[in-house]
Amino acid sequence: MVLERHAPPLTLLLGGLMKVKVMQANQSFSRERILFHPFVLGAMFVYFANNLLLQRLWPSRLTGVISDFAWLFFAPIVVHYLFEMILPFGYPRRERIDLAIWGGIGVVFVAVKISPVANRVVTDTISGLLGIPVMIVVDPADTLAVISLIASFRFFRSFRLPSTRSSPSRVLIAVSVAALLTLADMAAEDYGIVCLEVDGNKVIASSVYMSYVSRDGGETWQGYNADETCWQEPLSEGASVQIGDGNLRVQFGPGQPVLISTDGGSQWHIEYELKPSTEVQRAYYQKYREGNPMFREGPLNAVIDPSTGNVVFAMGHEGVLLRKPDRSWEWVTVGPYTRVDYLNPDLYLLLWGEGVLAIANGLLIVAMLGRKVMREKQAWKRIGRLVFLAMSWVLLEASMFIFPPALSSGDGSILSSVIVIVVTIMLAVLAIPVIIHLGQSGNVKRKVMLPYVVAVIVLFFLPYLLWFGNVLSNYYMASGLAFVLQIVLTMWSYGKLETA
Repeated sequence: MVLERHAPPLTLLLGGLMKVKVMQANQSFSRERILFHPFVLGAMFVYFANNLLLQRLWPSRLTGVISDFAWLFFAPIVVHYLFEMILPFGYPRRERIDLAIWGGIGVVFVAVKISPVANRVVTDTISGLLGIPVMIVVDPADTLAVISLIASFRFFRSFRLPSTRSSPSRVLIAVSVAALLTLADMAAEDYGIVCLEVDGNKVIASSVYMSYVSRDGGETWQGYNADETCWQEPLSEGASVQIGDGNLRVQFGPGQPVLISTDGGSQWHIEYELKPSTEVQRAYYQKYREGNPMFREGPLNAVIDPSTGNVVFAMGHEGVLLRKPDRSWEWVTVGPYTRVDYLNPDLYLLLWGEGVLAIANGLLIVAMLGRKVMREKQAWKRIGRLVFLAMSWVLLEASMFIFPPALSSGDGSILSSVIVIVVTIMLAVLAIPVIIHLGQSGNVKRKVMLPYVVAVIVLFFLPYLLWFGNVLSNYYMASGLAFVLQIVLTMWSYGKLETA
């Protein structure tokens, strides 16, 4: 205070300006740090885990509401930071902009949840900007999540941290992750071909992403035409619908036999009984379709083409099924939507991840038994190897039960593949020195270890082969059996190595 009182006026002025600049800069830097606060990162993690895992395993109103609560907490904070980067330095944004951002997000969220008109405007706008279809469900009950928006605003206003500049790359990563999570959640669920419509001599078939036109009663299909689209909700499970054209009547429903009447509905008979898709086929459809694929048993819709007399059934991701006037039946591919069976070689790609995990299990055995072979003298090496081994085993089990390669689809498929590759590399780092050591020393334990490693790889993969062949109907049953075999063989081989 004494120095300031006796300082020259110009010095005081410059000092004051610098002090203001430093305070503003510190305040801006501290706000950057809010993106890495445990509450914000936790909300992102909850949003990610809920959309990727919980909604797929236990779809319910609760898992739907969790996403809304988590998103409304972190999204306005990310938007505010983006505004801070865009607006000129020194703009009084703290008191005005945050109210506008939180209030604007709240108004838009409530509008799209309660008003179909507002919902359509917002989703059409986002779809036009991104070039991909998006969907936001109209549900007034979801507006309860505004509580999270209020909590987020109070948290933001009370946030204080020491002035430490955040790394631009870290901030960019945080903002990018938030944007990707939001866009991934808005991708419309794709049930395949669900809508069929007759327009003169044409049959129009549409999914949520594309539309196709047939001019020969559904036997061949041509690509997308923006003016020739239709959309209908797929039939719910257990529903049954009748369509008719004169004497020909057709009754169908998802997963149900197709009933035909040729006398106007007086008498009915089962003309085509659909074989239910296996879990393997359903996993294939959902894994190798772009967008946000959701498999449903067909038929999901049907029309009768007046020019050919063909009955065209919408079969979702399996394309369409034709019933011709001569009572013959034919599966037809529509765009990427095609029926896959066990003769299709592409189906065998489904188990590539499980095959890599089987090899990783073999490396795990080598790494675990290597502790008996390579006796490091330094304690830190022994502890480090043990910790690294434990981490690898945890990731391996996560790949089997939380992010299973064959069942993961969309964003989850990418994450699952990354985990499979990372855990295999980690175990290879542990196992390769053991293999080199045994090869150089000619240790007799090498002959004992080899057959058990091969047995672990083969027997670990065997339950997944049984699942693929539909001997085991449930994937997690196969994972459980593989886990038991993994533990038993590890203990057995460990004991044999002790006595070698």
